[in-house]
Amino acid sequence: MKTKIICILILFIIFSCKNDETKSFKEELTQSIQRKIKQELKQDGSSLESIQLVKLDTLKEWQEADLLLQYSTQRLIILNKQQQQLSKELDNVKTVKDFEQVELKYAKVKDSINHEIKITESVSHLEPKKDKTGNYQAIFLLKVFEKKSNTVKNDSLFMYVNDKKVIFTQPQFIEQCIKKFNKN
Repeated sequence: MKTKIICILILFIIFSCKNDETKSFKEELTQSIQRKIKQELKQDGSSLESIQLVKLDTLKEWQEADLLLQYSTQRLIILNKQQQQLSKELDNVKTVKDFEQVELKYAKVKDSINHEIKITESVSHLEPKKDKTGNYQAIFLLKVFEKKSNTVKNDSLFMYVNDKKVIFTQPQFIEQCIKKFNKN
């Protein structure tokens, strides 16, 4: 009987310590984001009224691959529209110099499209694991006071964080995923 009680107490202590670590991680994350946002807002003459961590999700490898695939697909749509616009511009070119400029832009867009296709293909052929990656997606709710308009605005902020508490913006996180999944 004593052994069962001691085992239960030990398990309770272990789980309560883990809960404290999670709370501590969330608090440190919120504080570091708050510091960064305050620095950015000072440049605009605005101030942060409040910040609240709404959600912190542990990302799995398949979620990272899906995020990269969505990003790459969106980029392909944008690049395709640019390519169509440049094709129309090529039809309306009047001088050789204009033709060369449009042709150069067209070549750059085509290279970008090929790059995105390679990324999409490398991710779509993967069989990502369901393992946790050590990366998190954090969603914050912000109240920002804008001095220019003298109003308080509500906003949301999506950030990515790793186990070492390094904060990534979405473009930085996408670059990290590209390096991870792109084998070329």
